[in-house]
Amino acid sequence: EKPVKKEYPAKIWQIKSFPFNSDKKMSSAVVLIKKQDGKYRLWAVVKGSSDVMRRQFFQNDDPDQQLRHWYEDKIKTLGKSGYRSIALGTVDITYSKIAKMLFPAGLPDDHDTQDNALQGYIKIARGYAVRLIHRDDIEQTSSLCLNGFACFETPMRAGTRRVIQELKNANFNVCVLTGDEITTSLALAAKAGVTFGNNPYFLKVSPSGSMLEWEINGMKMPFTLDAALKIHQAIERNDGVVVFSGDAVSLLLSDDKNDEISQYVRSVILPEAQVVAGSSPHQKYLFLRWLQNECRRRVLMCGDGVNDIAAMRESFVSVAMLSGFVNEFSYDGGDSIDTGELRRKERLKKWCIGSNRMLSTNLAPSSIEGAGIGNSAVASIARIRVKVINGLNDIDRTTKSNPNLGVLMSIIRSAIGEEISRYKELKKGGSGAANILAEEERLKESIISATHISPNVPRSDTNDITTGEACLASSFTLLRPCISGVESILRAGIAAAAYGISLHRKVALNCMLSCYNLATLYKDGLRYGKYMWQVEL
Repeated sequence: EKPVKKEYPAKIWQIKSFPFNSDKKMSSAVVLIKKQDGKYRLWAVVKGSSDVMRRQFFQNDDPDQQLRHWYEDKIKTLGKSGYRSIALGTVDITYSKIAKMLFPAGLPDDHDTQDNALQGYIKIARGYAVRLIHRDDIEQTSSLCLNGFACFETPMRAGTRRVIQELKNANFNVCVLTGDEITTSLALAAKAGVTFGNNPYFLKVSPSGSMLEWEINGMKMPFTLDAALKIHQAIERNDGVVVFSGDAVSLLLSDDKNDEISQYVRSVILPEAQVVAGSSPHQKYLFLRWLQNECRRRVLMCGDGVNDIAAMRESFVSVAMLSGFVNEFSYDGGDSIDTGELRRKERLKKWCIGSNRMLSTNLAPSSIEGAGIGNSAVASIARIRVKVINGLNDIDRTTKSNPNLGVLMSIIRSAIGEEISRYKELKKGGSGAANILAEEERLKESIISATHISPNVPRSDTNDITTGEACLASSFTLLRPCISGVESILRAGIAAAAYGISLHRKVALNCMLSCYNLATLYKDGLRYGKYMWQVEL
């Protein structure tokens, strides 16, 4: 039934808030509310991961199992649709111990309606909250009331599916390491092309918290060696997806799990994991360290948030992604725009490679460089020329006279200095370099649109490209709104490794030839002595 209007809060004051904790996977606050009828109440509001909040809303002996089943079904429905869901809960603590600590004289009443008196109540309560209230007093309560879900769409970065398919074609193992709920993680992994098939073999921790159990298509199976052998056989037939929860990974990698079953799963099945869902930052770190130290894998970790920093610092190579690109997603609500693929096709067309050698364009490369786009000498001169012309025009508008030689040289020096700063910013990388590239992309789009060459190229308005926390721990930062840079990094690394191996082979062959020549000379009686004498013939 629809709530009565008088039950809606008329005004809310925040007394104390506790920020999101990645280990607890929740955040909370204490708020004072004034209802429509003028009465005051003290509420505790909590939001967090749907898995964690399940334990807050429902107990094992809860008689209302119908609501629990609705909760489970709703999480799965939202996850299959690709939504990240955050559960929201509240509890009225007006008559609790917390309320007595924050408001020793009692909550405000109808007579305390003046702003000065009310603000005094709130100021005193906030002072008490800093000293007396701990987040566990709110978040560990078992009387939370479910209010609903906050759902967030999870659009995928441009070119993700294409890049992942190319990585898999090159025999790279791809694994999704995320803190999202299992159903959402599987839906996103399937959308990205990481997983195929409808049989997820999910290893999770039992409700008791000390045992492991398998879940296959909603049916639970005991954690036995026979079950592990059957699952491994199904994996070899490509008849399923291996999924681990973050809690299961940390329990499996703990020192307590040394039995035969755990060792088999740890050595045979866990390295083939395609999705690790519901992982905390520490669990991501443990899994990645285990892959590198025990499995001798070379791991590239790609992330964008503070929850990925620990794993990125441990990884062999780490790549950070920026956010805030206008063209990161399409305007019509469809798939994101693969700008990396568009640039690749442009390069192939320019170099006349493959089938693109028969294609022609009315826009010469010199037109792009002449507009100041790119890093060539022509583009640099064009940018300096535009800045000098703009500076002269500004002087002409303000002074209505021709500038002298000193002013002209000052304008030229300023333009050259800005060009040098641009070069340094691009070399340094980060959000500054990404904004420069995005601005050039917008200028290029306007030129192409004016010449009617590619009307399907999306237009940009403004960018607010920001550097995330992951950039602090990463080896590389992607400056474009796509992940094709990961592919470029791997290609460059493979090329460098191939060149190094080739160089060492040439050095080894040269050493073998030198050894053969010396042995031949030694056989004929010619030997190297301790001293070298100059002989003139």
